[in-house]
Amino acid sequence: MEPKDKYDDKVQERFILSLAIPQGKGKDAIWEEIFEKLERTASNPYARFWEVTRKIAAMFIGLMVIGSILWIFLFGSVKHYAPYGHHMVVMLPDSSKVKLNADSELKYNKVLWAISRKVSLKGEALFEVRRGKDFKVKTGSVATRVLGTTFNIYARNQSVLVSCIEGKVQVKHTKSKQAYILYPEQKIASKKGSLTTPEPAAKPKIASWINGEFLFTNETLENVFNEVERQYNIKIRLNTSGQRLYSGAFKNSNLDEALELICLPMNLTWKKENGYIVINEKQE
Repeated sequence: MEPKDKYDDKVQERFILSLAIPQGKGKDAIWEEIFEKLERTASNPYARFWEVTRKIAAMFIGLMVIGSILWIFLFGSVKHYAPYGHHMVVMLPDSSKVKLNADSELKYNKVLWAISRKVSLKGEALFEVRRGKDFKVKTGSVATRVLGTTFNIYARNQSVLVSCIEGKVQVKHTKSKQAYILYPEQKIASKKGSLTTPEPAAKPKIASWINGEFLFTNETLENVFNEVERQYNIKIRLNTSGQRLYSGAFKNSNLDEALELICLPMNLTWKKENGYIVINEKQE
């Protein structure tokens, strides 16, 4: 058996030989390689193990976060659509009620509902909101916020009209930053990138559509006939100016009667042709 000192000398010799550097290199390069080899020799395998473990754990946590976000938005997202010719009643997770007019869409996230009562709307809806945390409705560039109240929102063709029936409603334009508080029987509209000032709104007229009655005051024929299309699930061909203004009403229970109520005072005629309702100006 070799003496311990002699054994240590051999270990040191092998270590020094392992640092051998090929001839022909400069002094700086030689020292750089020596330090690199010293660092590799002195490295701790356990340290490398824990470093790899930390990286794997970080990747795992990242995947969990991404997976959770995808799950929330893919599986938590809920959409309700009332097609042409139909109305729909939607019960939200907190038992708030939303009545959708024809051709209207409501979206919200059921997973995040306990944190944020937030919905988006395209079309028209009457909201009956239970008291609780802020309830927010996003319609284009207009945000409506309430705590517990009843209100109607019309949001079509970049036009938004908010009408308060009970309680209080805050309406804010996200671009112009204007904000108003509405009280019962008040309404406000978004026009040309800003909000109008609040105006009086007769309560019976605010959401008459839920009873199948549609009231108009100085509304364009284009918008009036668009509503007829939605309520009766039909297609209308309008052979006159759609910008003419109409004041009147129709119900969604009888198509022929509805067309007469609109056409007669506007001196128009109508007929069914190839799956369309064709509207023409009355000939003298």
